[in-house]
Amino acid sequence: MCEMHNYNHLYYFYVVAKLGGVTAAAHQLNTSQSSLSMQLKTLETQMGLKLLRKEGRGIVLTRSGQSVFGYCRRMFEVANELDFFLEKTDHLGHASLSIGVSPDIERPYVTDVVASTIKSMKASQKPSVTQVSYPHEKLVAKLEMGELDAVISSQPVHSQTVKTLAELKLGVKAVASARLGRSIGAMLENDDIGLAIASQDMRLRWETDEYLVKKKIRKSVSFESNVIGALVRSAIDGLGITFLPEVYLQRELKRGSLVISREVLWTHRLFLMARGVPASDESRQLLATLVRHLEHST
Repeated sequence: MCEMHNYNHLYYFYVVAKLGGVTAAAHQLNTSQSSLSMQLKTLETQMGLKLLRKEGRGIVLTRSGQSVFGYCRRMFEVANELDFFLEKTDHLGHASLSIGVSPDIERPYVTDVVASTIKSMKASQKPSVTQVSYPHEKLVAKLEMGELDAVISSQPVHSQTVKTLAELKLGVKAVASARLGRSIGAMLENDDIGLAIASQDMRLRWETDEYLVKKKIRKSVSFESNVIGALVRSAIDGLGITFLPEVYLQRELKRGSLVISREVLWTHRLFLMARGVPASDESRQLLATLVRHLEHST
């Protein structure tokens, strides 16, 4: 029987097994890989069991590791459910929701949708919402560990513990400052006007490159960024032609300072995902309302 002081070691093992590797677990636990590996070895020594073994570049659970993980999962997931219940409702019964947004999504767009969701609810039901941003992999880890209630990302997640609540289809169009001309088509033919596009680590860039190759468009890149807000600003400032979902540009388009293509060039997808079933009726209602407002926004 494990002594009480091994509780932390058991939790570290649980996180490693759940996330499928020491690297992801160390990142999630805010510790070094070497420190985490040492604590796993200490746990194995104290238990007298081999829990993990290397397989290729990753690690897998041994038969003993699978049994221990089963006990850990029951122990820590029940604790997580209790924490979730205590944190997600206040003494008045109001729900709260924590949403993670990947950096390649325009945060003001999500904020507008969240605001409309809150405004649509009765005063007695208005929730407390927290919106944060992390890279996709960290968002998924936090979601699977129960630290986030929902995640909005441009990448889907294939996991038994994560459920996709909505798949949003955003129409992408070419856009540029009206100072550069009155027609996107003419701008694309003008060699003096470059492109202001997403950086190469973003899904939107992969989609843009595929479109440019398909249409045989060869233009120099005058500006690139992994911040969607910077791309919107680059279009306003006349740095070049950019390709963005039209819903990201609603405020700027109303001002009349941008020229935008008439047709949708391709569809960019976003995914709203949650872990399991929310602990309270209020949280379930809030997520369902958020889904409706996100779908309406497209």
